[in-house]
Amino acid sequence: MEKIIVLQNCILLTNSVSGGDIIFPKMSPYLTKQFEVHVVGNKLTKSIWTTYGAKTSFHLYHDIFFGSSQRLLFGPLKYLLRTYQSTRMLLSLIKKLDGRIIIYSSSDYFPDIIPAFIAKIFYPQSLWVGRIYHLIPLPWKRENPFLYSLFSFLSQRASFLLLRLKANKVFVLKNAYKNVKGIFPSHLLKTTSVGTISRKKKQAREILYDSISIGTISQNRGVFDLIPIWRLVVDELPNAKLVLVGGGSSEYIQKLELKIRKYHLHRNISYLGSLSEKRLHSVLKKSKLHLSTRREGGASIPTLEAAIWGVPTVAYASSAFKKRNIPGCILVPTGMHMLFAKKIISLISDKKRYHELAKKTKRASKQPSWKYITETFTKEIEKLTLIQ
Repeated sequence: MEKIIVLQNCILLTNSVSGGDIIFPKMSPYLTKQFEVHVVGNKLTKSIWTTYGAKTSFHLYHDIFFGSSQRLLFGPLKYLLRTYQSTRMLLSLIKKLDGRIIIYSSSDYFPDIIPAFIAKIFYPQSLWVGRIYHLIPLPWKRENPFLYSLFSFLSQRASFLLLRLKANKVFVLKNAYKNVKGIFPSHLLKTTSVGTISRKKKQAREILYDSISIGTISQNRGVFDLIPIWRLVVDELPNAKLVLVGGGSSEYIQKLELKIRKYHLHRNISYLGSLSEKRLHSVLKKSKLHLSTRREGGASIPTLEAAIWGVPTVAYASSAFKKRNIPGCILVPTGMHMLFAKKIISLISDKKRYHELAKKTKRASKQPSWKYITETFTKEIEKLTLIQ
């Protein structure tokens, strides 16, 4: 049986899981039928795989410094140390395993890239498969602190260079393909999508919340824009309720809670933190609208899952949304708080219009299952093994 070694070294926060973090764990129940899966990472990696994935072999290291810190300030240092640790672990693991080895980098950040690149030098017969979610913008175009944005930008571009030199295939989300196709030769890229949940066709929805927003609490995800937007909504609809779901660093969560109090919205906005998948879906399907103020990123899994439940989305017209025809998604120019609020108020107030849009959203939502996504991946791997 062929072996897949998954490198997943870039999870920094215990309470924050991004869509990219769960893609391969979600695929793993179908992968393990055909491949022997090994995962290289730390305890955060294992916690995600045990929650979302199938039973696999874990090869774990411990963060040498700042392991318990939830401050993003230490992120670059953690990444450097994890790169060293995972490289040693990967080389040792390949040496022990026999047969065909496929190395999978679960992100385009250098802790997942450099170990695979080095392994390809020492074991050129192995296959290396990379993954790209989105193109990080120039640092002065991001909302995050400049030095943090500069580090992210430069490290991603360096990772792209290593992928071009040694990778056998790079999977890229459809909405990001246009941005990266000029960076890589066409034969190296393979477009892909994400899978979604399945919904019981006749399951009814009980509406408890006016809106929900799901995602990591960070500057570039735009969550802080929702506070002044919801203030405008509450000025028209005093009882309007918004729930925020997602983890984040202690600094950003504190900033969010302070901003909610500053705008006197503690009775109208509930921050629920990071939820289990079952609890998240329960809250999502009880919400009238899904809101997305993300300014960058790849495909939004919450938006696609909201569509399956018949929950329309109001979103900033970022690249992730402009390049995809997502059912029931109303786009607003980025930063236009008043217009965003008006769209929300209109849908909440006009029951007939809302129900028509919700029905249209549910009927039009056609997203491939995780099983289908996995089958596409394995077919591509089979092609690579025939070529090499």
